[in-house]
Amino acid sequence: MLEGDVQKSWLLIAIYIEEGRSSTDVYTFLIEAMYEIGKRWQENKISVADEHLATATCDYVITSYHSINCLSAIEHFFFALKEKSIT
Repeated sequence: MLEGDVQKSWLLIAIYIEEGRSSTDVYTFLIEAMYEIGKRWQENKISVADEHLATATCDYVITSYHSINCLSAIEHFFFALKEKSIT
């Protein structure tokens, strides 16, 4: 995330998803990463700009992940409604 590489950051999340990890695991991973970034900033190991870039990258990944989960839930809901109306 420090590189601001959204694709690379998203790839890490995709690997988590493919491994069957839960949403809690994904969010915990992201929270721990942001904690480490904050710690590095506090210790003056990275700049404010680096911290802001990493935060923006993390925000994008979290929003994308959340959107995918919401869409998936909506699809399951409508599929269940469709199946219920058929039977």
